[in-house]
Amino acid sequence: EKVALPHPYAITGAMMAGVDFVTMGAGIPLQIPELLRSISEGGTASYRVPVIGTKVTSWDMKFDPEKFFGSKLPPMKKPGFIPIISSNLLGSILMKKLPEGSVYGFVVEEPTAGGHNAPPRKGSVYGPKDEVDYSKIVDLGLPFWIGGSKASSKMLKWARSIGANGIQVGSIFALCEESGMDSRLRAEVRKLGFKNELSVRTDMRFSPTSFPFKVVKLVDTLSELEVYQSRIRKCDQGVLVSLYERQDGSIGFRCPAEPVEKFVSKGGNEEDTADRGCLCNGLISTSGFGNSNEPPVVTLGDDVSFLPFLMENENSSYGVGDAMNYLLGVL
Repeated sequence: EKVALPHPYAITGAMMAGVDFVTMGAGIPLQIPELLRSISEGGTASYRVPVIGTKVTSWDMKFDPEKFFGSKLPPMKKPGFIPIISSNLLGSILMKKLPEGSVYGFVVEEPTAGGHNAPPRKGSVYGPKDEVDYSKIVDLGLPFWIGGSKASSKMLKWARSIGANGIQVGSIFALCEESGMDSRLRAEVRKLGFKNELSVRTDMRFSPTSFPFKVVKLVDTLSELEVYQSRIRKCDQGVLVSLYERQDGSIGFRCPAEPVEKFVSKGGNEEDTADRGCLCNGLISTSGFGNSNEPPVVTLGDDVSFLPFLMENENSSYGVGDAMNYLLGVL
């Protein structure tokens, strides 16, 4: 799993705001349904976080809203849970291991999607073993949406034709004017994509989580070797840290993207630090927040073929309404 530490707090806040659904992947999210139930009933939110160790292999993180807020929270609506999966096998595992009714539906994300991807099932290259058998997804009997190079009305129709409820799209909205991406980066990515010059690589080493991660090649970002090497390593956000067992049995935090000597002093292997990038600061910078001295890193899916249909020229733009119309076949 990655980003497990904030789950009890983030989900409690989302449920207080009345969220209808919780969706996530990043491993096998078997604990989420029970977490949703506990929070909805005003109980203590508990989440077991994996620990790298020999005697200690997990830590139960607890958040008691009553203790934190000073009064018991009223019962809240329990949101539906939509796990993000990369295979029909994972869908079957979740259906077998979770109580009936725990899962509302699935997002099936193919390896061309942006951000983190599931690792290839064999070797370091995606192949036939990574292809989803959608007939088996249909057999699970729940709604599902398909993500990964599906941003077009044609792919929406295809998804519906094989039994999906629809598609999951990200890149088309990440590049629209209402997006939270830094406007300079957004414009440059659109320009390159419009001219069919955009390069997106699946980097097997960059993410400190060890999950494959999509990186856009862009000037003045961590995708450039000179920029990556000139950045002074530090870990001051801590979103992607791993928990590990110290020699005295206590629990510490470490990240292979932090300063090498610090990671090694915490029992980490130096080779694990090679080519690792700080996604925390990089993605925060891409959103226009955080330390202005931190170089950004941009992630997108492989496919931006929608851009010529939404832009008049390499310097033009489009809005979220235009994107919706394109996906629905109005444009």
